[in-house]
Amino acid sequence: MTKDKISVPDTRLNARTRRLFLNHLAETANVAASARAAGVASSNVYAERRRSAGFRDDWARALGEGYARLETDLLGEALLAANGKTAEATLKARAQKHRLAIALLSAHRAAVKGAPIFHMGGEFIRVGRVAALGAKRYRLSRFARACFSDQLSAPAHASGSRIVWMDAASARIIAATAYHIGQTVTAEAQGLGDINPVFGTTVANGRAITPLAPVHGRARREANGDIHLNWVRRSRLDLGWVDGVDQLMVEDREAYHVRLLADDNILRDWTIFENALHISADDYAGLGVQSGSELRFSVQQIGRFTQSAPLVFGLA
Repeated sequence: MTKDKISVPDTRLNARTRRLFLNHLAETANVAASARAAGVASSNVYAERRRSAGFRDDWARALGEGYARLETDLLGEALLAANGKTAEATLKARAQKHRLAIALLSAHRAAVKGAPIFHMGGEFIRVGRVAALGAKRYRLSRFARACFSDQLSAPAHASGSRIVWMDAASARIIAATAYHIGQTVTAEAQGLGDINPVFGTTVANGRAITPLAPVHGRARREANGDIHLNWVRRSRLDLGWVDGVDQLMVEDREAYHVRLLADDNILRDWTIFENALHISADDYAGLGVQSGSELRFSVQQIGRFTQSAPLVFGLA
């Protein structure tokens, strides 16, 4: 008795499908659309990318050209003069869309150009320049520190610390829908030749969806007894510094929870929708603040999912 052999389709790309995919990728910087244009599945092109170093290099060059084309098109559209019939709100929304798109493209430049990522002492570091010194020694420079980090500062590393190069093609992103904030996430990996898997665990703390605390809080009392508060908001989507342009709002709307504390006791709280608060002298008198109390203000940004850590400051 003979068993029928199961036919396993060959997922490798031929010269024609490679050419079609890469040409379309250079025009659009869209992997899924380029795979469709070549008549193959996206999973096939990713498999070919992992399998072939030459295809990875071609992919990087095509993607770099695609991003350059998109950035040029966006700049051209942004520079088009608007006619007098265009509403101001439409112009502001269009300008914000252009700034966001261009900033996102700029953020991808280093990755598109193949800047390697290393892991060292709990920190991911993107390296802009690698110089071979000979005898298996290299000089790394032009660092982008604390990539993909939930910390506000980059740690120090002792001489001789172990450094590991990360293969971007082998990286996997775990969908946020697979776990809840506060849960412990465990990842298991096992190589084809390994006897036992290795494990890694982390706690999903929700930092990526938590607004950053406001900064530069200031409270001052006027001669008539009124109190003015103001602060600077931050965005959890960091697109770099652009002079004269506010960071883009990632939340559904701009909103803050403000508390007035006297000797650490909450006297009053407000929910407001701008980065400033005015308390009249009459309103302040009605709060019953005792003379000599230490006054402080706490400001939290209200995000789509949760609130930021508080910014606490006193009267100037």
